[in-house]
Amino acid sequence: MAADSAVAAREVASWLPIVQDCGKLAASAGDFDNYRKRIEKERAEASKRIPLAVVEAFNSDRRWFRAGVSAHREAAYEIIARASSLFTSNS
Repeated sequence: MAADSAVAAREVASWLPIVQDCGKLAASAGDFDNYRKRIEKERAEASKRIPLAVVEAFNSDRRWFRAGVSAHREAAYEIIARASSLFTSNS
């Protein structure tokens, strides 16, 4: 009977590091889940701000772009045609 309890005690002792590791892994998984949620929240907030910043930058530069295109309309059409052919030839 004493031998059985000694074997059981050794068995429990051999499993103790594994159980502790499982606890550490569970804590790490929780930390990672919190990190993932925080990053998703930050991305959602950034996606709300970024389009507005892009539109504001575009609006401020729009008149300069139009002036450049009207001054160099033929060259602009040629550049657009070249870019278009690059995109369609790679498809």
